[in-house]
Amino acid sequence: MMIYNVSNFQHFFQSLDKCGDNLTLVTPDGKAYDWKSNRSFLLSFLKTLDVSRCNKLEIRPVGTEAASRILCYMLEGEKSAAH
Repeated sequence: MMIYNVSNFQHFFQSLDKCGDNLTLVTPDGKAYDWKSNRSFLLSFLKTLDVSRCNKLEIRPVGTEAASRILCYMLEGEKSAAH
């Protein structure tokens, strides 16, 4: 699953946290990381990227619940961060 144009990392990270153990994030350099095990590293790494380099991220949810949460993030986008 590809996520495009992440501009609010805090909201994005909260959405990923809701997926629990069932998520792999692929960094722009092509390396895959388990979100829960590598959360601190990934938070630091993604925050250092400039926005143009983070215009596309691959997320690999495992199971329907994680996939559903990512789809909700994609559909709601930044507007749900304001609530």
